Amino acid sequence: MKAHNEVFREDQYTYWIYALFSLIGIFLFFRYDITTIYFPVILLAAIAVIFHKLTILINSEEIVAYFNFGLFKRKMHLSEIDFSSIQKIELKWWTGIGIRYTTQGWLYNVKIGEAVRIASKDKRKVFFVSTEEFSTIKRVLSEQVNNEH
Repeated sequence: MKAHNEVFREDQYTYWIYALFSLIGIFLFFRYDITTIYFPVILLAAIAVIFHKLTILINSEEIVAYFNFGLFKRKMHLSEIDFSSIQKIELKWWTGIGIRYTTQGWLYNVKIGEAVRIASKDKRKVFFVSTEEFSTIKRVLSEQVNNEH
């Protein structure tokens, strides 16, 4: 999912999800009859593959975040962004990973730490994703808006 006018890209990975789900799969394998665990093991593997990578892209038109293959995606057009609303949020360990509804809006994350939260001018849309590049994202968004004017 590479945009021809991409100006920023951040790929975040979380590999511990494979270790956790492998342990759960092994537990299920030894605890239950093999014919009854196919579905749970396949479901765990699918969740791990989908949610182990989060990509944030910024191009001349929008900011986009999506998990691994783009099945779950958030995006906001640059013209919608209220730049005074861009803020860094510290995520707590109990936030978890994946897609979560929080008091700040729907969060997409693969790691605990920092997140960027951006609201639209009409306050109806929120772009809220974990990132290790908050300062760079804020700078690139500002540059893209200034380039439009």
